[in-house]
Amino acid sequence: MKRNLSILTLVLALAIVPLLLLSGCNIFGWMTEEDTGLGHLAKGEQLLRDGKYQEAEAQLALAIEDDPYNSEARYYHSKALVLAADIDVTWLIDQLDQTEGERGNQPGLPIFSVAGTDTAADIASKNTIYRANLGVREDLTWIIDGRATGKFKPDDIVVDLAVATTLCAILGLRDTDQDGDVDEDDIILEIIPYGEIYEILRLYEFLTGGLYKPGDGPADPERINVLIDFVLNLIEEARPLVHHIIDRIKPGLNFEEIENLIDDIERTVKMYYYNDGLDNDDDGEVDEETLDGIDNDGDGLTDEDTDHI
Repeated sequence: MKRNLSILTLVLALAIVPLLLLSGCNIFGWMTEEDTGLGHLAKGEQLLRDGKYQEAEAQLALAIEDDPYNSEARYYHSKALVLAADIDVTWLIDQLDQTEGERGNQPGLPIFSVAGTDTAADIASKNTIYRANLGVREDLTWIIDGRATGKFKPDDIVVDLAVATTLCAILGLRDTDQDGDVDEDDIILEIIPYGEIYEILRLYEFLTGGLYKPGDGPADPERINVLIDFVLNLIEEARPLVHHIIDRIKPGLNFEEIENLIDDIERTVKMYYYNDGLDNDDDGEVDEETLDGIDNDGDGLTDEDTDHI
C-alpha cells in the first residue's frame, strides 16, 4: 500500500509547518499586544514552538474570542487541538489509506473497532480523536466558507478539513447518545464488512441497553434516524471537499480510497433508517423488518429498513 509520509505536513497534526513570526510596535502606546487578540495569537504560536500544546490551545482560543474571523487564530488553534491530543497521525493515515479490498479483510470499519474489543484506554483514545477533530472541523469550516480570512485560504486547509470531517463521521457512529463524547455511556455498535459495504449490528441493544437513564421514557427508535442524519450530514460535507482535493490538489494521501470509504459508509447507514417509507436496502420492500436483532426477511442483514420495535 502506497505511503507518502510527507502528507503528515498537510493533515491533522500540521506538525512541521513553519510558524508565523509576528513583529511590530504600537505607535500610539495606549494598548499593547499583550491586551489584544494579536497578543494571544503571538503567545499561542510561541507556546506551539515550545511544545506547550495545551497552553497554546488556551491562548489561541482567546485569540478566536477576540477575533473569530482571523484565519491564523483558527488554523493554529486547530493545530494545537491535535497536538495537545497527541494523536497518532501515522496510524490514522494507515487506516484511511486502505484500499477497498484491504478494508474488506478487516474485522470492522476503519478506526471504529469491533464491539467488545475496546478497552477503557481504547475508548478514551477514540474520544480524544473525536473531540479534537470536532474542534478542527469547527475552526477550519470558518476558513473554507470564507468567514475567517487572512493568511490561510481554503486551499490551504481543505485536506485537513476533509480528513477531520471523515473522522468525525466514522466516530460519530460511536457517539450514540450524541453528547459530543465517545464514552462508556454509548452503546458500541458493531459494523462489519458485508460484501462491498458494511452491516450495522446491535441497533436493538442501542435502543434497549444501558444507554438511557431512568426517567428517559421508552426507547425511541427515531434516535437511530437522528444518529444516521448526523453521520450523513458530515459525509455530505466531506464529499465535495474530497472531490476538490482529487481534482485540483492531488496530495500523496489516496483520497480516491477515502471517497470510496465515505460512499460505503453512506450506503450502509442509509439502509438503517427507521420507518421512513423508503426501500432503503433496495430489495423491493419498504420498512419490512422489525427492529429486534433478527434477520426477519432472510436477506442476510439484521434490522435494516425497519418499521417497528
